[in-house]
Amino acid sequence: MKYLLQSKLNVQEEKIAEMENSQNALKSKLDVQEKEFIEMESSQKALKFKLDELEKRVEFKCINGFERDSETGICYRFINEKLTWDAARERCREWNADLFSIHSQQENDLVQRDDYVIICMFK
Repeated sequence: MKYLLQSKLNVQEEKIAEMENSQNALKSKLDVQEKEFIEMESSQKALKFKLDELEKRVEFKCINGFERDSETGICYRFINEKLTWDAARERCREWNADLFSIHSQQENDLVQRDDYVIICMFK
């Protein structure tokens, strides 16, 4: 009986040792993946910084008589005549643009004018 119990104990101890080895192997893999993740995060930040710097150097040109607002990056063009909404939108679309839609204070500041205007824009 004692031999049988000792044998079962040995089997259980071997299983525990195998599980501990598996656990250690998984911990090692996790450590490697965490290091790789940190390196990828660092690389991503460096690439984003480089992209931001490149975007600052690129001189963006607007087409079709549009002007570029340096604060918002929006290309815009004023139409200084009274048109219906549909006619104004059609005019903007002829220039591959659309009617201006305000989504920020900077964009609101851009369109603050005393006279009646219709504004086409594209980004």
